[in-house]
Amino acid sequence: LVTASIYTLGLLFGFLGIICYAALYATDSFSWALLLGVVVVFNIVVWLIGPWFTALLHKWLYKMKFLTREEFRAQFPELEAFMEKVCTEQKIKFPRVGFIEDNNPTAYTFGSAAFNARVILTRGLFTYLTEEEVEAVVAHELGHIAHSDFIVMAVASTIIQLFYAIFRMFAGRGNKSSGDKKSSLQYVGLVAYVFYLIGTYIVLYLNRVRESYADEFSAH
Repeated sequence: LVTASIYTLGLLFGFLGIICYAALYATDSFSWALLLGVVVVFNIVVWLIGPWFTALLHKWLYKMKFLTREEFRAQFPELEAFMEKVCTEQKIKFPRVGFIEDNNPTAYTFGSAAFNARVILTRGLFTYLTEEEVEAVVAHELGHIAHSDFIVMAVASTIIQLFYAIFRMFAGRGNKSSGDKKSSLQYVGLVAYVFYLIGTYIVLYLNRVRESYADEFSAH
């Protein structure tokens, strides 16, 4: 009841926010500073509540079940002990473990930070991989948590969105300014768009680098 109420009301408020934003934007009542503020606040909200929404989708679409610590230990005692050892050494909270009855060998993690990280595992990992291989895969996911990759990538993504917002405000649609000031702001918008394009590839590079370091973490 609580979950359904929160997400229903959140969706309705989201619809309302989109309409209000569109109306302000169409009437030139939306200042660039307010737009940037909305982008930042929106990303913070998504960063905080996104993991809960993602977990909800997993339960609906993939019949994912979160295992209690006791259930996890009973089913996979060696892996639970390995994860406990790594988490203790890295001084991070033991993540919630989700399990999907699917023979595709897959593992991944999501969350806002270590305090609410989830590690999702499938049956296929334990069907096709050896115990050491499973530990290597799970250690890679724990590496993402230990390196605070959720936070770093969220900040990088927000900066890219800010570049695009500046482009849309100054060059993509124009503004109320006139003369040289307007022309200068349009150039700022165009430069922001160039930074947006370049920055998109920089973020992709950053993503690959962090994947590489998660591999190195796993190897250690």
